[in-house]
Amino acid sequence: MVVLAVVALLLTTAPPLLSRAMETMEYRAAVRHLLAGLKGARQTAIETGASVAFTVAPTEHRFGIGEQLTGELPSRLILRLVVADAEVGRDRGAIRFYPDGSATGGSIEILRPSGGGVRLRVDWLLGRVSQEAPGALALGILYQAVGGSVRGVAGAARDTRAVLLAQSVLALYDRVPPQGLGESGTTQDGFAWQLSSSPAAGSVENPQWELHEVVARVHWQDRDREREFALITLLPVDVRAP
Repeated sequence: MVVLAVVALLLTTAPPLLSRAMETMEYRAAVRHLLAGLKGARQTAIETGASVAFTVAPTEHRFGIGEQLTGELPSRLILRLVVADAEVGRDRGAIRFYPDGSATGGSIEILRPSGGGVRLRVDWLLGRVSQEAPGALALGILYQAVGGSVRGVAGAARDTRAVLLAQSVLALYDRVPPQGLGESGTTQDGFAWQLSSSPAAGSVENPQWELHEVVARVHWQDRDREREFALITLLPVDVRAP
């Protein structure tokens, strides 16, 4: 009777344990592959003297160099991107590395369905790749996306303010409400911001992972010129019961 009870217990607990073990293996492999791809793209740019774009298509769970998305990631993982506005394409985004080692900057989040994950961050100035918790506030300043070189201390301060404001607005939600996002406001120091979302191109099999493209835009006046900075990412739609 005791032996039968032990066997029954093993049969009950083994499948969930195996599933979690498989998920862990897939997650770790995905992180390794993306890390290697980012570092490889940077090294290629340095060696060839030409810019190299590391592209990720979250809805397709694929990645690669330029339009050659030869890498494949497990469909059970959720991918989220934050990249420069100029590197956003249809249902995909890219982090571009330059021959001097710098990059357009950005991040790739790999999230596990059971919870947890990691953010791979690419520094804009040196192109360095680092890992951090997904909930950490992004502090990298994407000057290429703001529009060219920084003109003096005052310009740098306002560019930095715009980037940090866009990051803060984007961090307001980790899931998109079923009705979508459409918010705006103006700060006391004259920065106007907008947060919007729309269904991402493509589809996924699991409706729980329906994705929206979320855009945080910041507008401000730089002397006699209107400036704009945008951050774009993909977030899952919140389909949990209220």
